[in-house]
Amino acid sequence: MANVKLVIIRGTMTFNASNADGSSDRPNQNALALLGQLSLPTFGLKIKFGATPVMVPNKCGGKTAMFNYEITGKEAVATAGLQAMLRDLKQVGIVLAATSMDIENNAPAENLLAA
Repeated sequence: MANVKLVIIRGTMTFNASNADGSSDRPNQNALALLGQLSLPTFGLKIKFGATPVMVPNKCGGKTAMFNYEITGKEAVATAGLQAMLRDLKQVGIVLAATSMDIENNAPAENLLAA
């Protein structure tokens, strides 16, 4: 069983995070599952989005709306589970910072992006 960790993850996510390739007929199942889990009342990690999008150039010559997000909270989750979460987040945006701290053992903060 994993110890309770304090988790902070920050980044930017595309407006259509459920469809990482921009195709409406090919939803990103991992992103949908992750976003759903982060909304459950029984899961201690929650996601908050910034209200104003940042427009960034895309590969089609246009611009894509990206929203800042922050995932924070306390949850009994293994580091491997957090790494899987980061992989899913990287499919739909950019992870700028990610740390966890084992609060049951008073362990120092761990930079999840360095692993």
